[in-house]
Amino acid sequence: MDELIGLFGVSEEDGNEHSYEAQLMSHNDDCQHQVQPEVEEGNVEFKLKLVNPTDSRMEHLVTQMKWRLREGHGEAIYQIGVEDRGAVLGLCQSELDTSLATLNKMAQRLNADITTLREVVVDPVAQTKAVEVLVRQIPSDKPFIDMRVCVLGNVDCGKSTLVGVLTTRQLDSGRGRARLNLLRHPHEIQTGHTSSVCHEIMGFDSHGKPVDYSVVRNKEEICEMSSKLITFIDLPGCQKSLKTTIFGLTGYYPDYALILIAANQGIVDTTREHFALALALNIPCAILITKADLLSPAALENMKAQIKNVLEFPGVDKMCLFVEKKEDAVKAVSKRFRPEQIVPVFVTSSVNGQGMDLLKDFLNIFPQRNVTEESSSCLSNDRVSSSFCSFFGDDDEDEVKEDDCFEHDEPDADFKIDETFIVPNVGCVVGGILQKGVIRRGDEMHLGPYEDGSFRTVKVASLHRTGRAPCSIVSQNQSAAIAIKPNNPVRKGMVLLASFGSGTDETQQSREKTIHYMKMGSKLGCFNYMSENGQAGTKFKASMELEAEILILFHPTKIQPSFQCTLHIDNIVQSAVIKSITLQDGMDVSPKRNKTVSLDGKEKECERIDGFGGNGAQSSSLPSVSNIDRSPPPTGRTRTSSSNEGGPCLFTNQKGHVTFRFLRHCEYIRPGMRILLRQGKTKGIGNITKVFPYIHGANVPEDANLEM
Repeated sequence: MDELIGLFGVSEEDGNEHSYEAQLMSHNDDCQHQVQPEVEEGNVEFKLKLVNPTDSRMEHLVTQMKWRLREGHGEAIYQIGVEDRGAVLGLCQSELDTSLATLNKMAQRLNADITTLREVVVDPVAQTKAVEVLVRQIPSDKPFIDMRVCVLGNVDCGKSTLVGVLTTRQLDSGRGRARLNLLRHPHEIQTGHTSSVCHEIMGFDSHGKPVDYSVVRNKEEICEMSSKLITFIDLPGCQKSLKTTIFGLTGYYPDYALILIAANQGIVDTTREHFALALALNIPCAILITKADLLSPAALENMKAQIKNVLEFPGVDKMCLFVEKKEDAVKAVSKRFRPEQIVPVFVTSSVNGQGMDLLKDFLNIFPQRNVTEESSSCLSNDRVSSSFCSFFGDDDEDEVKEDDCFEHDEPDADFKIDETFIVPNVGCVVGGILQKGVIRRGDEMHLGPYEDGSFRTVKVASLHRTGRAPCSIVSQNQSAAIAIKPNNPVRKGMVLLASFGSGTDETQQSREKTIHYMKMGSKLGCFNYMSENGQAGTKFKASMELEAEILILFHPTKIQPSFQCTLHIDNIVQSAVIKSITLQDGMDVSPKRNKTVSLDGKEKECERIDGFGGNGAQSSSLPSVSNIDRSPPPTGRTRTSSSNEGGPCLFTNQKGHVTFRFLRHCEYIRPGMRILLRQGKTKGIGNITKVFPYIHGANVPEDANLEM
């Protein structure tokens, strides 16, 4: 940079002999004035002139400027009137003005500004000039709507193909050509089946026009040109990848879910199960009938009747709206028509493009889901979602006393980590979603929890939003990648927390209360101790144990203490063991008995589960692969009851307070978080009611160091 600035002024150290005018007097065989030739690397670009470039030439120039800005971390230097080989020829005033106007257009395409640093007369007789221009990129901090849409459905129903058609506007060949750019692994391309979580984006500008790869060439430009950004999360449809599907539903906080039903498959068990999971997590849904070009009009009407019957099933109680014109799409999101109760149904085809425009109109006007409001609602009610509880029977509310819950310090910023990277020359980069607050470049945050329950202080070095667009600020509910310094071990499930207020200046009463909690031992507390590695603790607490109100959606026998399962809590996926079960007051634990005949011809009593507390509630679940039914077991395969000899236990469609303990390491969790229990075909759903802070070490002395 110093060498470049020296071309246009006098160096204080070397005097006039090394001034730009002196260099212009240097003679060359081909040109009167010569400087060092342009190099490919770096942020310096030489241009003789930029007069009336063609469209293709303009695209090349914009791409070239983007490269120079990236090399200079948002800044570039343009030399106008200088050839690539270093010959300083200069331009007349008209050509210079036109070149600067073209340079300004290029900069505007990349959200950058230009500033003239120096202007030097090359030839006083001909009045030719050369200028040095600074191009500086404006941080892309404009607010925009960032929505995430999960795509669910059975194998071979056209999920990846649909996303490919929506984001490229190129119809499919009928053999999966549109999905090739979406698949991540070679085996996915070979089989055509998605086994991982795939992401693709499209946007809408301020006028509602789609912004996709048919308009621009890369994700950065989609982010820059869009006022509303849609991130499609393509999830696996095979049963063996159900863990990945559940993680996509719980860890990515989707605003909407598209349930795909292939015309040549119909409504299968996997489709019902995916719909039940979305319903349990309170995720709004839309149903898409794909491959409509394979259906006859009579078969299409039959398919619509089946979908309507499923949506009107007791416990689901959704209104079916078939979207056939744009007015129907507007009606589906209008507050007057209770959009939370409406499930729009689209008839689409990725081969002939049927229904794609209506689907884009719907995605353009659908509002963002308020996850924070839902979480606070769940916390205030302290119960499982009533809509899903009625799906299985009567809902008996059991309020939790406020005195039973300890105070929990809420962070000002909460970033959930679901991906980690090591980037050369950058270091540790974490990807995830900012669930709460605002993060700016340069902020200090707390990374953790680690095995000892501690949090380590890190600094935000750089930020990139969805689509790899660099920025200096990330807002709530936006996806981002964050480079942190210094490098620390990071795993999925960790969090980046920040408290920007005066959280460290606690009152004396709060300090005394905190010390009292610390002396109590394991169940109550507000702060972590000084960790063994000398890392100062923070006011944020890690937990190894939690209590949750759980509704068992299905289990073949009974669930009792020591039962091991996998818990999905936001971006956390970890095995846990049940320590204790507390049944709700007034609930009859013992399942009803029915007489059956075994293989030896003798009558035996077997269990029959009739909903909550054996009240005989009618079956209201979706007939799905999760087998949530109440029919007696087959003759000869009886299930015997232990008459609760081992203590309280839970059966299908029963609800109780369950205490879990993680098996591997502590996690950062808070009351009110949604929890999903999974083990084989066993499913459960609920909310966290209590968390118990983890204290590293068996015994803690009364005068332990406390980091306030």
